[in-house]
Amino acid sequence: MEEKDNNECPLSLDPKLAPLLLFGGGDDDDDDATFMYSVRTRALLPRRSTDDDMDATMRAHRRWTTAQGWLLMAPRRGSSPSPCTTTFLWDPFTGRRIALPPDHNGTLLTHGCDRMCLLSRRRPTDPGCVVVVIDLDDTVLWYCRPGDLHWVEHHYLQPGKPHHEHRDCVGWAIGNLTAIDGKFYTEFNDHVAVLEFSPEPVFTVTAVDGDHGCPAGYTRRTGNLVESNEDLHHVFFSHPIGCSRIVARVNVYKLSVATQNQRSTWVKVDSLDGRVFFVGIDSLGVGASLDAKETVLKGNCIYYWGINGKVLNVYDMERGTTIGIKESEGPTSLDPKLAPVLWFHNNYYQYVEESDDEDGEVSGDDEEVSDEDEFSATSDEDESIEETDDDGISDDDDSNDDEEEESNEVNDTLLLYSISSQQLLANSGLDDLKDHFYWITPQGWLLMLHRDSHAIFLRNPFTSQRINLPFDQDRFLRKNCTRCLLSHKPTDSNCVVLCFGICRPGGMQWFKHEYQARRFFCHRGAVIKTMSLTTAVGGKFCTAFFSTVVTLDFSPNPTFDIVAVTPVQNSLYNFSEIYLLESRGELFCLYFYPPGACSNKTVEISVYKLDIPTTAWVKVGTLGDRAFIINTRKGYGASVNAKEACIQENCIYFSRHRDKGLYVYSMERGTTAAINPSTDLVDDVAAQILMPAS
Repeated sequence: MEEKDNNECPLSLDPKLAPLLLFGGGDDDDDDATFMYSVRTRALLPRRSTDDDMDATMRAHRRWTTAQGWLLMAPRRGSSPSPCTTTFLWDPFTGRRIALPPDHNGTLLTHGCDRMCLLSRRRPTDPGCVVVVIDLDDTVLWYCRPGDLHWVEHHYLQPGKPHHEHRDCVGWAIGNLTAIDGKFYTEFNDHVAVLEFSPEPVFTVTAVDGDHGCPAGYTRRTGNLVESNEDLHHVFFSHPIGCSRIVARVNVYKLSVATQNQRSTWVKVDSLDGRVFFVGIDSLGVGASLDAKETVLKGNCIYYWGINGKVLNVYDMERGTTIGIKESEGPTSLDPKLAPVLWFHNNYYQYVEESDDEDGEVSGDDEEVSDEDEFSATSDEDESIEETDDDGISDDDDSNDDEEEESNEVNDTLLLYSISSQQLLANSGLDDLKDHFYWITPQGWLLMLHRDSHAIFLRNPFTSQRINLPFDQDRFLRKNCTRCLLSHKPTDSNCVVLCFGICRPGGMQWFKHEYQARRFFCHRGAVIKTMSLTTAVGGKFCTAFFSTVVTLDFSPNPTFDIVAVTPVQNSLYNFSEIYLLESRGELFCLYFYPPGACSNKTVEISVYKLDIPTTAWVKVGTLGDRAFIINTRKGYGASVNAKEACIQENCIYFSRHRDKGLYVYSMERGTTAAINPSTDLVDDVAAQILMPAS
């Protein structure tokens, strides 16, 4: 029977917050901590006052969630009798309560983590609804109907010893029961079992067809059943190397019910018909389907949790991509108003893993680029460390260019210098950097590799959006210095992630492509250096040799296109550093000219744009309302709207090797100004440049 709320128990939550993640399930008698996270608003709800009626009721009861959104509430041991300490089903968004029989013998609802609650109908008030409580550690269940006076105990396998030969498998299957139209369904060894109450519990088992075994290349798979639009779905998560912390593939199958001529079959589906699935990995019976429009969530997505700590993952069926959402009260992202920023972090420079080569050098093929290869496409000379005397930062002359010893200690301090506000900030918002190796992309995203689980993903540091990438099966990222490029926004289904190792968001593996240096009419060293200048333009990757432009397209396999162009000529200088960048869909080439052979000084910067009709580099005298930003250490550049970034237009911002300074070249005046981020920073600590994420 339904109990109406009275003044003693005014209980309800704002329906606009649904769906919610509930932390602190009330399994133990001393478990008072309850936190709620709104998936819709992506916010942790404030703790309610301890004298709040809802909080008091939550603390006075153990609770179990159901796929229909109702909570089974049972009084804790020692709770004082009151209208709010009975056994009932509760809708936390309306306050409705449906009375249930009490636990007379004190054994049914006392073990929170070992019990699971199911409803046979969408609402407890629907005719014929059965409430089922399953013991996850034993072959027993209890059931009742709203209005009954007691629970009924049912052993579905003969109790005692000897145990049934399939006891554990049967127990797992019962724990995965899913309600559809008044019946409960589960899967068991290529069979579907149906539990029906008419009125006593009766099981029927039917064989089904369909090959949905563990895919090749994966050693472990977990799955959950979900009811959606009165159809039974099976969501499978495939894990590499037997590690359930990494989800490499998500597949969904729907049960096609038997007809007279064909028996039931599992059929793979590519869409959820606009619905949203919520699934708890390794959590039996945790699966639900919601209307995307009602919940204001994106349709055809699977929200899953249970791995990687307090992370809610979102798998997009249409794009085949996964992003992660961390449920945390603390800051997990940077203020977008800071970008672009100078990024000072020792952790960035650490190698992930020693090479397997006997000589100790970093291994790699033609497409693998070391840091030393990334600064020039026109000269093989080493860089000088000499600083200018007029930059206001340092006048030291250090002729010893020995490589500094790498430290194995992780430095958690991240210093950010906002170019627009000219402020140095110590930021702890990205608190998970210490657990990852990472690479900054020209598009402002971070390519991240977890130190322990080796999970790989792209992360937007300004929104915490996360997109999972394939597992590094060849340990490429852990053995090589590299840089990462994106052909499109990572959320674009056409995006290619290029690390001189290739994958697509949502793909199953990285692809390695070896190319021959001789096809570019240059020796191997020059080709490697030139490929390190590659930049993304219009969904393709471009680089430039002296008299050619090379385009790398993935359609879907890598294809090189080489076009002859009129080269840039400057008789005043015999040496230059060049950088490529994209601006408003066009390819630009920047020439940094030093005095003589001193590569760490710049006396002139010339900007050229590739003119497609004439296949020539055309010099430009202005950037208009744009500003170019060059990361000289990693050899890439980016273009931003100066007004939106709150920096000077028609200027080129650049950093230098082993130099903390930021330099600003004015295209209009032809002069360079130096900015010192902080006198507290040592002079030879070089920063990376983090762009606004796009």
